[in-house]
Amino acid sequence: MVQQIELQAELRASTGKGPGRQLRMKGRIPAVVYGMAQEPVSLSVNTRDLDQLIGRAGEHAIISLKVAERETVENVMLRDLQRDPIKDTLVHADFFRIDLNRPISVQVPIVGVGTAVGVKDGGLLERLVRTIVVRVLPLSKPNVIEVDVTNVRIGHSLHVRDLTPPPGVEFLSAAELALFTVLAPRKEEEEVAAAAVVAEEVAEPELITKGKEEEEGEEEEGGKKEKKEKEKEKKEKEKKEKKE
Repeated sequence: MVQQIELQAELRASTGKGPGRQLRMKGRIPAVVYGMAQEPVSLSVNTRDLDQLIGRAGEHAIISLKVAERETVENVMLRDLQRDPIKDTLVHADFFRIDLNRPISVQVPIVGVGTAVGVKDGGLLERLVRTIVVRVLPLSKPNVIEVDVTNVRIGHSLHVRDLTPPPGVEFLSAAELALFTVLAPRKEEEEVAAAAVVAEEVAEPELITKGKEEEEGEEEEGGKKEKKEKEKEKKEKEKKEKKE
């Protein structure tokens, strides 16, 4: 289950691009905490500390946010995390307050457990989604949802409706959401594709032959017509010579 992780923060008096840029030059990033019908508070946090926290506990960790200028501790989770699209460095963080005694809706990673029977038959197991949404008390949130994939056959899938939720956990993702599937072996796919190509190649000469036969028929018919016209002209010429 989840453990709370401490993160130090400081109040932030100035907002905007300029102050935010200055903070980042000092190794900190702007942040804000909000929720539970309380006023939003502008903060700053150490970039390295937050990055390490995410690497260790993930983006859905339960965080004890300690503000230097205050004696209270905020129980929060990350709501949004912005990164520089080029450098992939942290730019801004949004935290939202949580009540440890009230259930929350949160995404939890899934991981396949066991060897699918379809894989034993030569298939390839593919994970279709990385997380599912659950409702659970914050400190009871599982780090991962283990999904038994042993009975998945080639061409079949495992859905949310096939899972048994851990105690205290309610699945909120759609029951028909597919989580894992076993694909047919690549060799079989290639053989089917090759067979389709061969069938297409075999069909093409028939069309060509048919076209050729039609063309030859037209030429033969034209030749007969031309021969008849010549014979007619010849007879008319002979008649004309006899009269003379």
